Amino acid sequence: MRAVLQRVQRASVTVDGEEVGAVGAGLLVFAGVRQGDTPEDIAWTASKIAGLRIFPDDAGRMNRSVREAGAAVLLVSQFTLYGDVRKGRRPSFEKAARPEEAVPALDALKAALEADGLTVPTGRFGAHMIVDLVNDGPVTILLDSGERRRGSGRTGTAVAGARQQLVGDRLTETELVLASASPRRKVLLAELGLTFTVEPADVDEKTDVPEDPEEHARHLAERKARAVVERRGRGIILAADTIVVLDGRIYGKPSGEDEAARMLSELSGREHTVMTGVCVADAGSGVLQSTLVQTRVRFHALSADEIRRYVATGEPLDKAGAYAIQG
Repeated sequence: MRAVLQRVQRASVTVDGEEVGAVGAGLLVFAGVRQGDTPEDIAWTASKIAGLRIFPDDAGRMNRSVREAGAAVLLVSQFTLYGDVRKGRRPSFEKAARPEEAVPALDALKAALEADGLTVPTGRFGAHMIVDLVNDGPVTILLDSGERRRGSGRTGTAVAGARQQLVGDRLTETELVLASASPRRKVLLAELGLTFTVEPADVDEKTDVPEDPEEHARHLAERKARAVVERRGRGIILAADTIVVLDGRIYGKPSGEDEAARMLSELSGREHTVMTGVCVADAGSGVLQSTLVQTRVRFHALSADEIRRYVATGEPLDKAGAYAIQG
């Protein structure tokens, strides 16, 4: 799937003199579907459209997503994004999906964006559309979900090999279950080109948890995996839990803005450890394997104003240690 994102002051689509879709300040997205695009291509594209920080914050820096800016997305189908001009003077559109494949994919993209809380008016598929826009910046971003597959082939092969070692020839792509509601983990799996379903574990993360940080993260990952194994009885379950550790103290998700600000103040100017426990379980055989990944992270000194503005974005509130390194 390809998409062209334009930050606009306004945009509208007209068909036969009738305005069929419009937005004020927001995004105009031209989207094209390639033959063979998968749900993972759609999920990756939707996550990028909703999450890219291309809107200005109070300081005028591009630091807010369309969701954080409270803006809408005008979605317009554009099969010509797959025009191949390598030969001759007439573009070839052989790679573009036919309507019976493209329409459901575009509907799924719209639904994914709406599920992320966005308002998504659209153009009209197959019609001759007149698109009027005022680009703001100008800001124009190109997305191609095919690039994610080319960039993650080696990692994807390693993950597939590890799963094959665990469960043997019974593994099929449709059996992978992510025991997490984390948007970031869904994006990571989609970027690997993996097919999966999502079933959050929804376990108690406070009771009977080891105090040792390394055991803490692995224990919760295993607890989440077992919870989904018991519910499903089949499939390959992937679960994870992340904590931040400073001076032996565990920082989980903050309870609110005040605690988020306190966590960031304590991490400011210091080096800490991010620990992620990962567990893979075969629900059919009961075989379970877990591991721990550790990363050292050093913060620059943060001013009180920087902390206040970051907390106000809402991003820290569902993150261990009150921050996202990819944010």
